[in-house]
Amino acid sequence: IRSTSALQETNSTINAAITILLSTMIRPIGSARENNRSC
Repeated sequence: IRSTSALQETNSTINAAITILLSTMIRPIGSARENNRSC
């Protein structure tokens, strides 16, 4: 049971990190698209 709970905790932390990374990576892409439109 401990191993499963540990895996769930690591998965939750990994998912949170992935979501943060995706959000930080998507923001500059959207700004770049807006800049291209302005040009």
